Amino acid sequence: YRSGEHVPCVQVDPFAIGCLAAEHLLARGYQRAICYASAPTPSDALVRAGFTKRLMKDLGCEVRRVEWTGAGSRGRGPAGGRVWSKWLAREALSWEKPVAVFCFNDYIVFYVIRIELERC
Repeated sequence: YRSGEHVPCVQVDPFAIGCLAAEHLLARGYQRAICYASAPTPSDALVRAGFTKRLMKDLGCEVRRVEWTGAGSRGRGPAGGRVWSKWLAREALSWEKPVAVFCFNDYIVFYVIRIELERC
């Protein structure tokens, strides 16, 4: 494929993915949302835009954006991973509950769920 060529193809729509995720959470009655991103890409930005726009339209509120800005996407090696998971645990303490948390991958979701379960 070269830019400018018209080739039949099937692609994902990142903006629509974000809207769908928001609709899923809205249908479950959430009134607050957090969007977590670790190493944003242009595609992630479109997903986040769809998610945020849909929630703002339906709830009229801002979506809180949480973003890791430490070394690497989640730190390097075991020590970096521990720094990241401690940061995430501290961050999660500040979230007013109940809250819907939208993450860009299942790895991060696992940690968010684990943090919340450890508090119970």
